[in-house]
Amino acid sequence: MKFSKNELNVICQNAAPTKAETLAGIKEIVSVTADLMTKLIMENAIRRLERIPEPECSQFIASVKAQFPTEQNNNSIRQRLAAAKAQEQILQGHDLSGKERFRPETRHMIMVEVQKQCFVGFKGERFRFYFSDLFSAFWTNNTIFINCLSTVLTKHCSILQCATLRTNP
Repeated sequence: MKFSKNELNVICQNAAPTKAETLAGIKEIVSVTADLMTKLIMENAIRRLERIPEPECSQFIASVKAQFPTEQNNNSIRQRLAAAKAQEQILQGHDLSGKERFRPETRHMIMVEVQKQCFVGFKGERFRFYFSDLFSAFWTNNTIFINCLSTVLTKHCSILQCATLRTNP
């Protein structure tokens, strides 16, 4: 059976040890693909692979994967999807485009990750907060607040990033 170069590329990008896993990978991508031509190429590849019996199909998939350069195999769609699913989790707290960031009095930003479950949040959660000089003045002038906050941060959280957003005019 003759496959086009584009169909072979689709097979290579979604190659898995078995025919069923390869077909499942291609079908997963077909369902979210917006480009009509790409969708047709993938559907043709699926139909052609379904006609090949299992032992020969797995061997064919392995040979197709071996024909393409190693760089392309290392950057397969399967690997890119796995990397996208394993991305850093979303920060909670203040949003990058939130009103807190763009207030004229906002001067500082802090990002923390909770290491142990506490009143701040659960282990692994990340937070971003924006605050003003008034808050930082309160922070630096109120020793009870500083002691409480530093205890929480050192025992339960790790600071990922601190930044001064704007200097005072």
